[in-house]
Amino acid sequence: FDTGGVLILPIYIFATSVLRTILYPFIWFWRWLCPPLQRRWSFESKNLDDPLAQSFKADGRKAHVLFEVSSEGEFEQIIPLVKNLLAKKRFVEILYCSPSVEKKVGHFCQNYPGLIRAKRMPLVTYFPAWIPIGQNVGRWMSASTLILCRYDFFPELLAIGRRRECHFILISGTLKNKQLGPLKNFLRYFFWKELVTSFDFMTVPIAQDRESFMALGVPTSKIYTLEFR
Repeated sequence: FDTGGVLILPIYIFATSVLRTILYPFIWFWRWLCPPLQRRWSFESKNLDDPLAQSFKADGRKAHVLFEVSSEGEFEQIIPLVKNLLAKKRFVEILYCSPSVEKKVGHFCQNYPGLIRAKRMPLVTYFPAWIPIGQNVGRWMSASTLILCRYDFFPELLAIGRRRECHFILISGTLKNKQLGPLKNFLRYFFWKELVTSFDFMTVPIAQDRESFMALGVPTSKIYTLEFR
């Protein structure tokens, strides 16, 4: 199968950005009527006043790496890498999605004053980087290396990672429970093929994951089997 030269992933990234931009005023209104949406909005809005969430760019500094995590488990996996960078006095940025990990991230950052910035992932408050409204990771991020953990493939992070100047890394990567054979759904197959081959380097926890990524075209030289737990 061939997609005829059409790049599915860039279309997906662009389409989701347009859709989320259109939905922004509706989300802003409906959050008053939807408690879960209001809680998420309030969670992300903490970034505006939280000193830890202020960009290194405001101080004219540049981080070495941006890590993105969702759960406490994922945060625990990156801690050894983060500590190694901090021991070398490298600036680190952390992007986290779940409110459940907020306290743990905050306590960790307090042990390294001035060396870490931590931002809550803007999902409902997202707005494109070129419009100074809402929140956007691209406007905030100063690092030239982006490291994702497991499978949080948010479209704005994929857009950043695919930039020529960005070093894009995946750790603890997995395609568990994903049936991605080209005969099952070739558009879905080529979407995931474009996605995983966007990474410059990746680690996977088990050999089965390594085989799954290789089947999608990731070169063996870019995959290492390494368990972070």
